[in-house]
Amino acid sequence: MTISNGFKKLTAFFKARPHSLLLIAWLLEWTWYGILNHTQTAETSNIIYSTLDDKIPFCEYFIIPYVLWYAFIAVATFYTLAKSKKDFIHMSSMVYLGMFGSLIICTLYPSWHNLRPELSQLNDNIFTRLTLRLWEVDNPAVIFPSMHVLVAALITVALIKADCMKGKWGWKTAAVVYTILVSASTVFTKQHSILDVFFAFAFVIPYTLLTYYVIYPKRRWQKLPEKAEEDVEKPKDMAEVK
Repeated sequence: MTISNGFKKLTAFFKARPHSLLLIAWLLEWTWYGILNHTQTAETSNIIYSTLDDKIPFCEYFIIPYVLWYAFIAVATFYTLAKSKKDFIHMSSMVYLGMFGSLIICTLYPSWHNLRPELSQLNDNIFTRLTLRLWEVDNPAVIFPSMHVLVAALITVALIKADCMKGKWGWKTAAVVYTILVSASTVFTKQHSILDVFFAFAFVIPYTLLTYYVIYPKRRWQKLPEKAEEDVEKPKDMAEVK
């Protein structure tokens, strides 16, 4: 397949799914996050800390599930986009509510932590170097609640409830396991305080209820009767001939 053909297929894919415009919201969210992360400082922020944080050691190997978060989002998002308009809208809406809600909190209540260890305390390996690279570009700000935890949990809830995932319990279980791993990774890589994790999980049920029972109640997605669907899909000229 040539690059030209591939581009045409990709264009056709998105053209057939106008609801994919919801993806633009990611640009707004990441821009907002980037501005906050690079303008807030320890001096102007609320320090997030728990004595439990001191009991959690730094473990560089958890950088793997931490960075796989981006792939998890991409795979789940494009799978539902390809398979089900309803599931894609549910997932996107719930995740965007979570992200925008978290960004509003972090704007009004700037948060920061001082949990990262000294370089002399770290092992010298590729996982540590990856973690250090992350620390260079991502300040310990905009952390309360943890968007890594909240987004992973909301996506997992959406996958469990998705029609396009019916019967796929292996994948659903994998999503749950991954959410647990990424939650652990946020504290083991010293990207977050344990309080950020607890605060993130506190929002999962409210955002789920808001999305599925207030914004998009089930009756909004009820299918038309089969005969009605056939009539809608039938070209006018065929109906007239009949």
